[in-house]
Amino acid sequence: MDARSRDNQAACCGLTVAISGGGLVEGLPVAVDSSELDSLTPEALRAGPLRLGSPVKTTMRAPLRILVTDAHFRAGLGAVRSLGRAGHTVIASYPEGWPPPPTASSRYCSDVLRSPDPRRRQSLFREWLSDQAHRHSADAILPIDEASLVAMAAIRKDLPGDVVPILPHDGALEYSLSKFQATRMALAVDIPCPTTVFLSTGPSGRDGRDELERLRFPIMIKTDNYFTATGGYERGRRFVAKDATEAHKVLDGLADLQTRIIAQEFIRGRGAGAFLLRFNDKTHLTFAHRRLNEVPYIGGASSLRESCRDEEIIGLGEKLLDAIHYDGVAMVEFRRDAMDERPYFLEINGRLWGSLALALHCGVDFPAALVRCYLPGSLPPYNRDYPLGLKCQNLSGQVGHLRSILKARKNSGGEPPPPRLRAVMQFLVLLFDPRIRHDYFWWSDPAPALRQAWGMVRWAGRRISKKFPGKQGRRHGGPASADVDFE
Repeated sequence: MDARSRDNQAACCGLTVAISGGGLVEGLPVAVDSSELDSLTPEALRAGPLRLGSPVKTTMRAPLRILVTDAHFRAGLGAVRSLGRAGHTVIASYPEGWPPPPTASSRYCSDVLRSPDPRRRQSLFREWLSDQAHRHSADAILPIDEASLVAMAAIRKDLPGDVVPILPHDGALEYSLSKFQATRMALAVDIPCPTTVFLSTGPSGRDGRDELERLRFPIMIKTDNYFTATGGYERGRRFVAKDATEAHKVLDGLADLQTRIIAQEFIRGRGAGAFLLRFNDKTHLTFAHRRLNEVPYIGGASSLRESCRDEEIIGLGEKLLDAIHYDGVAMVEFRRDAMDERPYFLEINGRLWGSLALALHCGVDFPAALVRCYLPGSLPPYNRDYPLGLKCQNLSGQVGHLRSILKARKNSGGEPPPPRLRAVMQFLVLLFDPRIRHDYFWWSDPAPALRQAWGMVRWAGRRISKKFPGKQGRRHGGPASADVDFE
């Protein structure tokens, strides 16, 4: 164990952590009571979560009628394409107030529904999901976004017996929905993590700001997902602080936020993803990619990534998912240090991910294989081979990557931006490179790319209209391009 990991182990076991806000998921059985986190040892963490709501095989026969939520995200489009190609009837839903997403134009999408937005109206979305299930609109429901996962988990016990929720068990969600919990588990099973301080900034508990002194700046400050006072469910937020003054300013701004917070040393390097499908404690599919471009450029969702063979991070990801008895699909995110290529764990995304298209282009079909796990008969074969070095990009993500470079300040902390002229030239070269695959444009299903392009034009038009007085603002509750997305 290196010095950084030893520091983390000491922090995990010895730092007194005050948790505000109670359980991670409202309406969910909590695998680890937050009031007992202070006393948890690595041995207790290794014991694993309760397996409430574990997925089981059904007597259903393919093809199925499957409801895919959050079709406005890239993962939703990938799921619709995968399941449609597999012969299932796929219904896609997206939030009210958003324009029709590119997924609605896919040849593999049989029907489109509008739902309450699970990020803004969590309780209404739960009612809507329950209503769809009791109407038997679908044989199975596949939630895509974290907010939809939380809603599905909260109502799964009340679903009709012949409607199958496709999501991990409740105990595993306690880790995949929390960077705080996932990092503690990673440390408990000796997986390298950036040097971490576990914080809480809520009115019911002290924070651990004094511990920030042992971190090397710049640092990343990350919050867990959280429920809002207005009934929504928000994704966690991330901030870069280049020094202690900025860190304290960020934490002051989070003082009233009822969620868990961690601070980690910034790892200069490049993101890498390990992707796994597990069922009944066995791994059935694996895939890996390295990130070439991210949004923003210092680290975030990938806008350009490349398939690779990376047994090291696959092994680490499998070790972590095994520790929490994880069933389902997951992306285990790492960042490789630019100096020694050592991978450091960042988070678990316990759902289908935004860069799913690359795996599909490589023939590693996670959504279709996931559904097969629930059907009678043999499980999917464990894959070993797929094309290496295949690149895939997201056009609007590439625009976001370029914008983050052009707007960056050299002294803003984190990774210094690359030369702007080089970034512009790279963008143009990749745009017209016929060897690059795309998230939205598929020759077999081109319509979603046309809708995405139109959404980008509308977005650009709104940006321009803001320069002129008297112009109307956005008409919809969501962005014109349904591509403001995350991994």
